[in-house]
Amino acid sequence: MIVGFDVILLIVMAVVLLLWVIFCAINFIRHSRDVMVSKDFIAHVQCEKCGMHYDVSSSDFSKSFVSKYKSVTRTKVEKGALINRPHYSYYAKKLYCPKCKKKRYAQVLNVNELNYMMEKPMLQSGLRWLIIMVIGGAIILAIAAIPMHFSNQAREQRVEELKEKQQEIIKERYGF
Repeated sequence: MIVGFDVILLIVMAVVLLLWVIFCAINFIRHSRDVMVSKDFIAHVQCEKCGMHYDVSSSDFSKSFVSKYKSVTRTKVEKGALINRPHYSYYAKKLYCPKCKKKRYAQVLNVNELNYMMEKPMLQSGLRWLIIMVIGGAIILAIAAIPMHFSNQAREQRVEELKEKQQEIIKERYGF
């Protein structure tokens, strides 16, 4: 029965760790959106349906998650490290067009500038949530290790008792 407890404990620990990773990923996405809104930038866009040029604030820009793009990754050497950065030849998001009065794909004309401007804050946000995820995972593993330790001690004690019982049976049977 003790082996069943270990298996159940491992399954519960795995589920809790998975939920923790999902929780951290969701909060990273939310925090990244908040960082984007706090930068208060203006995106210059052009509606793909009617061709109208208009500006979109960072809060409106971050509300839409639907996008399509074409990019090429360029590798540069910076401070002794190879850095990969996407360079967008085309980037469009579904945004509200004032002329069409609907959400339409609008090509973001200054996407590479926005990408460069948001790179450092997004990396900081990602690093923050990665550290939180690792610390929380370590705490979950430490908490799960406590009952696992006691379960292992109980199992070892049970094995020792069975060994002693087996030795007594052998002694009685063979007259030692």
